[in-house]
Amino acid sequence: MVNVLIKKNGFTIIEFMVSITIMATVLAFTLPSFTSWILNMKVRTVAENIILGINNAKNEGMAVGLGSFVIEGNSWKVVDAWKDTPTKSSEGKWDDKITVEVSPPSAISLMFNNYGLLFNNLDARFSTQAQQTYGTGPITSIRVSSAEIKPGVTPVRIIINGSTVISCLELPEGNQSSISCNNIVLD
Repeated sequence: MVNVLIKKNGFTIIEFMVSITIMATVLAFTLPSFTSWILNMKVRTVAENIILGINNAKNEGMAVGLGSFVIEGNSWKVVDAWKDTPTKSSEGKWDDKITVEVSPPSAISLMFNNYGLLFNNLDARFSTQAQQTYGTGPITSIRVSSAEIKPGVTPVRIIINGSTVISCLELPEGNQSSISCNNIVLD
């Protein structure tokens, strides 16, 4: 009688369970950093969209004489301030996982004149109703952050000075990164 060994292809159940255990362990270590990465990307996307809206308002001001960028609740829009009408396709929204804080708190808008320069919302040419609509003064900074406090999620600050718009990361004190808000000096 001849004994023939037959080689079987495939995994045994033990090999399969070991590989599943290894994959689960790797996933458990990478999932927290992955969720922080997703939140960081959402914060940066909202900040970039707000900067896009500010630039659209500046362009609208140069085109029609007075363009306004307005933040209301969880959204922003660009408005032709003379007609008080929103412009086409110039609006953005963010979800409840993102927090947007405006400084000073009483300001809700930025207005740009026909030269693309920041315009004071308290100008005497505006009625009381227009001042209520566009706020009591121009926004000087906007802070975009995660609504949840999570390690590894870095807020973005948008600084508005004249017609200059700068975005930077709010890194912990002592961080010497060139993209940190700690290193920005405005005249």
